[in-house]
Amino acid sequence: MKAMMKKRIKSQLAVFASLILVFFFSVSLINENEALKAMLSKLELYRMNYPQEKVQLHLDKPFYATGDNIWFKAYVVTAESHQLSELSKILNVELINEKDSISQSLRLPLTNGITWGDFQLPDSLQEGNYRIRAYTNYMRNFGDDYFFDRTIQVGNPLSNKLVHPKIKKTAVIPILNQTDVQFFPEGGNQVCGISSKVAFKAMGADGLGKNVTGYLSDSNGKKILEFKSEYAGMGVFSLQQQPGQTYTATVKFPDGNEKKLVLPKALEQGFVLGATNLDSTYLSVKISASPAMIVAGGQFTLVAQSNSVVKFVSTNKLNNSVFSSRIPKSRFSSGILQLTLFDQQNQPVAERLVFINHNNDVLKVTVKAARAAVSRKKMKMEMEVQDASGKPVFGSFSVSVTDATKVPADGYKEKTILNNLLLTSDIKGYVEQPNYYFTATDPQKVHELDNLMMTQGWRRFTWKKILAGNFPQLIYKPEDGIHISGRVTQGKKPVPGGKVTLLSSKENLFVIDTLTDNNGRFVFKNLVFPDSTNFVVQARTAQGKKFVDIKLDNILPQGVAKNKNLPETEADVNKKLAAYLQNNRDQFEEIRRKFMLQRNNLLAEVKIVKRLERKVKGSANIAASADAIITGEELENGITVDQVLQGRVAGLMVRNGTAMLMRSRHAAMGVILDGVRMPANALGDIYTHEVEAIEVLKGASASIYGMTGFGGVLIITTKFAAGKPVHYPYTAGLITYSPKAYTSAREFYMPNYDEPKSNQQLSDLRTTIFWHPNIIVKGGKASFEYFNADSKGPYKVTIEGIDGNGKLARQVDNYTVN
Repeated sequence: MKAMMKKRIKSQLAVFASLILVFFFSVSLINENEALKAMLSKLELYRMNYPQEKVQLHLDKPFYATGDNIWFKAYVVTAESHQLSELSKILNVELINEKDSISQSLRLPLTNGITWGDFQLPDSLQEGNYRIRAYTNYMRNFGDDYFFDRTIQVGNPLSNKLVHPKIKKTAVIPILNQTDVQFFPEGGNQVCGISSKVAFKAMGADGLGKNVTGYLSDSNGKKILEFKSEYAGMGVFSLQQQPGQTYTATVKFPDGNEKKLVLPKALEQGFVLGATNLDSTYLSVKISASPAMIVAGGQFTLVAQSNSVVKFVSTNKLNNSVFSSRIPKSRFSSGILQLTLFDQQNQPVAERLVFINHNNDVLKVTVKAARAAVSRKKMKMEMEVQDASGKPVFGSFSVSVTDATKVPADGYKEKTILNNLLLTSDIKGYVEQPNYYFTATDPQKVHELDNLMMTQGWRRFTWKKILAGNFPQLIYKPEDGIHISGRVTQGKKPVPGGKVTLLSSKENLFVIDTLTDNNGRFVFKNLVFPDSTNFVVQARTAQGKKFVDIKLDNILPQGVAKNKNLPETEADVNKKLAAYLQNNRDQFEEIRRKFMLQRNNLLAEVKIVKRLERKVKGSANIAASADAIITGEELENGITVDQVLQGRVAGLMVRNGTAMLMRSRHAAMGVILDGVRMPANALGDIYTHEVEAIEVLKGASASIYGMTGFGGVLIITTKFAAGKPVHYPYTAGLITYSPKAYTSAREFYMPNYDEPKSNQQLSDLRTTIFWHPNIIVKGGKASFEYFNADSKGPYKVTIEGIDGNGKLARQVDNYTVN
């Protein structure tokens, strides 16, 4: 990594040197400022040594039900240009439950910053508010605030509960005790005698903005001005504080309560940095100073950064108390612009964020249907993408088509590639309804977005740390592949020249050998293997002796912090998604009716079976009982579950690692491991020494799991879930290892009604009609095809993507199916 960084620095230092010259000779520079050059050089070296990455996930829809699949496309880009990143080659994507525990995790290979995958939501999953988190290993160096983190609702269509069991009625607390109101002087501080803006934000205990009104009074109780919140509880007013005065805000709430708050006290002397962002062409900047600052020299430097890249530097001298300037917005790219004011000692004294929005930074996407939209008929969509100048582009795009009647969406709440990469990924705290600022923008929304800029600060870095040289330690390296590495020792001494063998225990058997270095270290690089592959690592000394110790390098997993998107959670998910869940219930009921004969036969047979009521500790079994229970002690004579399950239960057989019941016409049994639905052939990947118990469900008890339980269900509870220790078998010079492998991307299923053998009997109640994660646009054009479902009415087409220059695309269109 150091070599890569040095190469990057060498190639960019010349660019930076010329950049500084352009800045310094294009402004009124009073004299040579070596300290300023050193400060800017330090900033540039930080940017090149610590490149930042951002992640965007495009999901096929905003909410889901158990039994659904969450389809997603991931874009990993550089923070400074939004071009697809080549730094990391692996992306971690996790599904996190309400208890802040990881339910499922994926490890996806990145090719030029792009990948895609899906989460299968088992029927046994508890409804609730789930999070999808995505990050590269390198991003962990800068903290989880920089991860993609989104909350989604998952309902259960088979639940009969009308009220979420965790929700209890509570007494209504007055808004006065719930709402927090904070005031933010523009630039950071007010200065006595200088009129400047003060922004404020009123936020409730639920994390959402609250409407308030109020007035400001001085130390004598004289009312100075009135104020009123605007969008999301934010607002702004102008104030000129006077020496010796204390200013108190009386905040009024809709319920009639009031709260008094003292404003931050103004500085006696100093600078004030103000900005006006309403003009579409120019950014107006106003720098004011108290008389003492002018007497002391009045020199200041303004630095403007866009996406952490210095785009503008100006050093000037205040000849009077106010300096005004208009900076062309064309200097900056779309996104957050960080303005920082430095005094003549090159210390930061004020900071202001503004949002630059160039419409020409966004790609223009048009989609046209080749024929009229009819139920169950093929749709052929022609797609065209151009940049602002009308030139065709080359890029990667993801497309989702949903039934808008079943999947309604609140446009303001949508998390898009634009509001994530340009806005929320760069500022502190939760942003309420971020797409509001990107939908039909007008002067009022520009003003309201400016209120957001004044109340929530920049989070990529702070000047204090940069100037002190306090840079983050790069503990986590960018991953360029899956490696297995470690060290071989005898006692405390390394084993040099030792032979290490890596053997896979999956069907794709392979054996690799390597030698240890002088420190006993070894590495197997760029491994590619299926998920759930188990490895055996064997080591010997150079003389062939096996009594050695092997210690593998294992990076600690990323911890899970509390959900920072709490305002997006729902108290009763099933009630919120009632219409969507009813559609899923209808679909399940129709499938069940179709296979009623087989199910009735199973139910009749179950009546004569003695059922076991004993409960397994830690079990995820949602049925009342099991037809058979196999304990871990009964499995000790085998290595994997598929080897020892045969013959344990009457009518149950195992073929090619898959269990099935003979009376269910050889349908594969569903496998649920600690509450997570696994592939039916996963039994060969589960070690017996880790198993606490296996519960076998047939017939009625299995039907509660929907289609997963059609052929019966195996509920496997590990000793981890039961809270018991796991004792691993040990052999000298030999250890087993099960690393997380790449997750294979699955293909989205689409019916083909042109095929005479296609299923015409069942109703087509799909909610996601079409999903394609990687449509490549060449020469500005692409096309895609799919079949509409049975539902008539509006369908929604959502397209996101990026071109080779880092230009972003987001387009939403609708069409009607007749």
